[in-house]
Amino acid sequence: MSMNTVRGQLLTNLKGSKEYREGFVAEHIKTTLPFQLRAIRKKLGWTQKQLGLKAGMAAERITVLEDPNYAKFNLSTLLRLADAFDVALIVRFAPFSELLDWASDLSPEVIAVPNYAKDSGLHTAAKSAFPEQDEAILELFGAKKPGKAKESDSVSHSSLAGASSKEIAGNGLPHKIDPSKTTQLRLAVGGP
Repeated sequence: MSMNTVRGQLLTNLKGSKEYREGFVAEHIKTTLPFQLRAIRKKLGWTQKQLGLKAGMAAERITVLEDPNYAKFNLSTLLRLADAFDVALIVRFAPFSELLDWASDLSPEVIAVPNYAKDSGLHTAAKSAFPEQDEAILELFGAKKPGKAKESDSVSHSSLAGASSKEIAGNGLPHKIDPSKTTQLRLAVGGP
């Protein structure tokens, strides 16, 4: 079945009822996360035991998490897995159109996302044509203080590259984004 056919069928079904949409979202999460977990692990050439060691979990727990019939994820578990894989974790509300785009192509190539070291998109973004945006983003996340920058005032991308989330928090980076700085970021990136 082509991607357009899958997308068209999903769109038709989503229009059907709120109950269908609710069930689709729940089922999508329950099945996609275990498949993505397994796909990333296999892409890295890791066994369940190796992933368990890196994530601080028993291999048996990884087995359960990779089974869409039994897996129950919580945010803490997802963060530990993201840290072990060295990938980003995005948890947010989204429009159905975005879910439809994502659900239309769940090939192994798409769901087995690259880790930080192999993320070509990230390394391209590092050479931004908009350095003022980069500075605003760094400041927003506490990696650069406002005013005249000193070497001790900034944290380089390379110093964070191998750090776990606990190590980053230990380096004094804030756990929360300073709301007063979100306006600065929106202005720097051309938002309202």
